[in-house]
Amino acid sequence: MKFLELSDKQQAAYQAVETAGVADLQTNADATATNVLALITRLKLLCNGVGGSSCKQEFVQEYLADASANDEKALLFSQFKGPFDALTSELAPYMPLQYTGNLS
Repeated sequence: MKFLELSDKQQAAYQAVETAGVADLQTNADATATNVLALITRLKLLCNGVGGSSCKQEFVQEYLADASANDEKALLFSQFKGPFDALTSELAPYMPLQYTGNLS
């Protein structure tokens, strides 16, 4: 497992969404576990990148460059298809195969 530091843009966006989300949960008497999970999902998406700034994307590109140079293979998993699709074009030099849960 690798822990990454969010970029400055990601940190600022994360803090803003977290602060607003927690305030909303605290003031909403009808807040449910679904509201908490929705906030967590928004925060997780921010960790995938904000405005072209992504510590994950930078790490993946560096890691795959090293793996490729050492003739190694790599598997990359993502919970979110959108950010993964955006990364695919950046990984074109490595000729990735992408498997998704799409039904079409």
